[in-house]
Amino acid sequence: MNDAVIIADKKAVPVTHYIKSKHIQTRKRSLHEATARKGRKIPNRTQKRNCKNVSALKGFRRWDTVRYKGQTGFISGFTGTSSCYIVNVEGDYIRNPGKKYKQVSLGKVVRLHNNKSVVSQRADSSPTFAIAQEGDFSAES
Repeated sequence: MNDAVIIADKKAVPVTHYIKSKHIQTRKRSLHEATARKGRKIPNRTQKRNCKNVSALKGFRRWDTVRYKGQTGFISGFTGTSSCYIVNVEGDYIRNPGKKYKQVSLGKVVRLHNNKSVVSQRADSSPTFAIAQEGDFSAES
């Protein structure tokens, strides 16, 4: 609910929550590296390449809505073969309590639903809005 709705309808009441959304890219854009991963020490004669910019792993995709240890967040990326990074809608990492690293095991994560291009999360505290009451506006202004 915004200020215009409250001004137009004097009986409007602000809500106690709002939806916070953020546009995301489903795939990473970096395609090339300055230093190749293969062929640094031993020549890479078989043209072997490592997977880069993994967008899905073990049934999970980037930006899926997941639950971990009672917190809801989004998978922002994968590391290795069985871990991921989870962030909330503000961009803060959800970590394993008592650990310094940000990786979370995919075996301990529960997927709630998939997301395409926008991630949304409900926030309980509503931003402040001016509530228009009768008599607030005078004919002189």
